[in-house]
Amino acid sequence: MPTVTKEAAFEASADEVWAVVRGFGTLDEWLPPVVGCETDREGVGALRTLTLADGAVVVERLEAHDDAARTLTYSMTDAGPMPLVDYVSTVAVSANPDGTATMRWSGSFGVSGADEAEVAGSIEGLYQSGLDSVAEKLAG
Repeated sequence: MPTVTKEAAFEASADEVWAVVRGFGTLDEWLPPVVGCETDREGVGALRTLTLADGAVVVERLEAHDDAARTLTYSMTDAGPMPLVDYVSTVAVSANPDGTATMRWSGSFGVSGADEAEVAGSIEGLYQSGLDSVAEKLAG
C-alpha cells in the first residue's frame, strides 16, 4: 500500500497556517483542482462532496479533527474515476521553534487497475499543489 508525504515550511505561525486548512468544507478555497466543496454536516462523520475541475466527483469522510493538535484526518468513500482504494489522509500543522510552521500532508491508499507508481506520483503532485496554494494564500 503506497504512502505519500509532502511537507512545507511557511513564514507564518502554525495558527495562521491552520486557519487556512482546518475547514473540512473549505478545501475548494486552497486546493486548486477542487472547484466545489459541499458538506452534509459538521464534525467527525461529515461527508464532503468535491467537484474537480474536470467534472469528476469525489466523496470524503471526516475521520478526526483536532484543533489543539492542528490535525485533520479524512478517508475517501467514493473515489469517482480515480483508481484509489482505502485512501486515508492526514493534514497536520506544527509550530517550529523559530515561530514559523510546517504543514505535513500524508496519505496511504491502495491502487486498483492502474500503475501504483503513477498514481502515487499524481497524489504527490496534488499534495504539492495544495502546499503551494497555501503558501500563496499566506503571502497574499
